[in-house]
Amino acid sequence: MKLLNLKEVAEILSVNKQTLRLWDSKGTLKALRTKGGHRRYREADVLALIGEDSSIESEKNSDVVVVYCRVSSNDQK
Repeated sequence: MKLLNLKEVAEILSVNKQTLRLWDSKGTLKALRTKGGHRRYREADVLALIGEDSSIESEKNSDVVVVYCRVSSNDQK
C-alpha cells in the first residue's frame, strides 16, 4: 500500500491543499493520519477517485531502458 502526502495528491488531482482538507472532513477522500497528525492518502483511493485502476498505474511506471548505437564507418568509431 503506497501512501501519498498532501502535496503529492494535490498535484495529481490539480486541486488546492485546502480542498483536500475539506474533502477529508466531508468524507470525499479520507486521509490516514500519522502519529504527528499529518495526512496521508492511499494511492489506490486517489486513483479510484479519478477513475484509474492502481494495477494499470503500476504497469505505467515500469522501468524501460532502450539503448541504440550505430557505427557507420571506421572513421566514426
